[in-house]
Amino acid sequence: MDLRMLRNYEEWLKKSPAQVIDAVKSIKSGWAAVFPDRLPIWAHRVRNYFNREPRFLMRLSESWSQSQLAFVYKRPRNRSNESTMQKFKRVMALTDYVYRDEVNTNWFQMSPGGAIYHFKEISNETREGLAQELMGQSLTPIFKLVSPDDTGGSMETIIINRGVGIKYVKVPGIVSPVPVGIKDAEVIGDVNVPMPMEITKSILDIERYQGSYNYAETVDLGNADHDRLDVTPHKDTARYKTYVNPPDRFAPLNSRQFLKVAKGETIPLAEQI
Repeated sequence: MDLRMLRNYEEWLKKSPAQVIDAVKSIKSGWAAVFPDRLPIWAHRVRNYFNREPRFLMRLSESWSQSQLAFVYKRPRNRSNESTMQKFKRVMALTDYVYRDEVNTNWFQMSPGGAIYHFKEISNETREGLAQELMGQSLTPIFKLVSPDDTGGSMETIIINRGVGIKYVKVPGIVSPVPVGIKDAEVIGDVNVPMPMEITKSILDIERYQGSYNYAETVDLGNADHDRLDVTPHKDTARYKTYVNPPDRFAPLNSRQFLKVAKGETIPLAEQI
């Protein structure tokens, strides 16, 4: 698939999500080149077809974690237009903790400030992000983990922090979180100790806050592209509507098939520009 084909959802319908990802990896600058301007509505809506969440996690040792972090930060990306604040957000996006899943994929724990969109409504990203950063992970009700995939994008999973505890309640128009008890909880599990069932039971599945595929991972492409391709479409629900999710969030990408028309709709996704 070339750039022309990658920008056409009709071509995606002929491929599995795994095949689309492989094609994007072959393009210089990855998703940033595929979507250099505003993200098409259809691309936002089907983003989670690229998001495979883990059934199993195991925390890596400090030395292994540092080696994996060093590899991620050394990715050669063009950041010539990056501002000082954008660079700060990118460099501070990840913590020191790295996990490995059932198919040996690495998952990186993000800082508390980068997790705020996944447990509450945000009015001022910078102020609230800094405040959460100061509070620390032990006072953050979820863990946000990302897994860069060599496209400039990343898979993402949101795991409830059982040490903090959180209860989601309905308020007018949204689902709102309420902390229900606080203990120290900085990491998920112990080093080299597998955690299968506990993880699948703790993955957040409320659509507004759940993990979703990023076309521009902050640590990889920077904050500006992340805002353009991920944050802005997520905020603009009037235009971009809801996700069209795969039936199994844990299934491998090569087993998934894009939908021509979303369930309950009549307008083909390819026409939703």
